[in-house]
Amino acid sequence: MRANTTVRAQRQFRAGQPRRPFPQPAKPHSMPRPRPLPKPGSRG
Repeated sequence: MRANTTVRAQRQFRAGQPRRPFPQPAKPHSMPRPRPLPKPGSRG
């Protein structure tokens, strides 16, 4: 139980501090999206 309480205390301590933005890509729209694979019958 003590380990759990220490984890809670750490979370509360961190929650009290100003949160830093999570590391996100500068341009999310520029990320390559998984293109749908062409169906076997669509390639005439």
